[in-house]
Amino acid sequence: METKTIRNNAYILNMIKTEKFKTIRIQLSFGNELSFDSVSKRSLIPYLLKAVSKKYDTRESMSAYLENMYAARFNVGVSKIAKSHFINFDFSFINDQYTFGKESLYKISLEFLKEILNNPFFNEETFEEEKRLMREYFSGIYTNKLKYAFKEMQNNMFKDEIYRISPLGDSKSLEKVTLDECINEYNNMLKNDLITMNVVGDIEFDEIEKGIKNICVFTPREIDLVLIDKDKVENHKLNEIVEKISVKQAKLVMGYRLDVLYRDKNYYDAIIFNTLFGGSSEGLLFKEIRENMGLVYFISSSYDPYKGVLFVTSGINSSDYNKVIDTIDSIVNKIINQEYSLDLIETAKIIQINGLIESLDSNLGLASRINRDSLFKEEYNPKKLIENLNLVTKDGISEVAKKLKKDTFFLLRDDKDE
Repeated sequence: METKTIRNNAYILNMIKTEKFKTIRIQLSFGNELSFDSVSKRSLIPYLLKAVSKKYDTRESMSAYLENMYAARFNVGVSKIAKSHFINFDFSFINDQYTFGKESLYKISLEFLKEILNNPFFNEETFEEEKRLMREYFSGIYTNKLKYAFKEMQNNMFKDEIYRISPLGDSKSLEKVTLDECINEYNNMLKNDLITMNVVGDIEFDEIEKGIKNICVFTPREIDLVLIDKDKVENHKLNEIVEKISVKQAKLVMGYRLDVLYRDKNYYDAIIFNTLFGGSSEGLLFKEIRENMGLVYFISSSYDPYKGVLFVTSGINSSDYNKVIDTIDSIVNKIINQEYSLDLIETAKIIQINGLIESLDSNLGLASRINRDSLFKEEYNPKKLIENLNLVTKDGISEVAKKLKKDTFFLLRDDKDE
């Protein structure tokens, strides 16, 4: 496997040459500031571009074209890292050697992407349809009570911070967005966003570079994305919120501040801490609270290193609220005092390392890894990552556990519970 990254004043191009896959994957992303003013407008852009273009002016013609390319896959979406918002395009097609006539699908694919990006067919009918679909998504969050509880916890925990913004925006802002505003935001995207491309597969670097220059006729731009959110809340007391609603199973979402950011001194310790704590079915939360005590229906933890926060989500009986919290506190103290076997650390390391290796067995995982490394101007080096994970000790994990601070606990329980 060979890798190559090209940086110029218009875009970043990451390439991975490997014969492991029968497909070639091209990813293209546009990154800019995450803000309340622009997020709902930006979130509609990829879906408008995917729906129709000037050449493929109906959804049916767009789908038919992809089907004729041996069922090529074209997906779009939005995401965020810290205070930055990304509009993403993902295109996957089979390698030329597997086509019947040895067609050059790579060249055809680049022309397709060029058409999608540069020749959008903005119209009110498509715009209203995409708004309707987005509206249905937001309605679905309320239907999914765990997603709703998580969203409400974040809205309270980060009420004065950019971090609370969803990459899709919100329902209220969505209703105010006009087609003209989306068009203006699209033009701003082409002119000012940080452009990153990832190409993975059995490729030739020179051929890729030439082809990308053909579709990426972008003007130079200067933009520094904020990929680490260092905003802190000082002297914050625990905020416990209870909302009553008709629900069969209470949902408890717990937000913690964890002052360990991406590539900080304790970064790898924090990764293993989260896995040991509740980031897997082998974690202490699941083993002790779910399996041994039967206090919860499910429980897990997740860690965001770009913000320095950790979340615990669980399904409980609301009458067990205090007992669950006390048990979680007890588990944190056990980790701080190193009252657990070394085997649990080794298991956590194996889980993380196997997950990394498994992700690199897909072109999506490879593309995601090299994309993140390039954003942080780091060398793609999974072996170094594995080495750092293996260096984690009980002392390092204990240091991380000591930094864990309760911030916001949100309990969604049945309105009949007392």
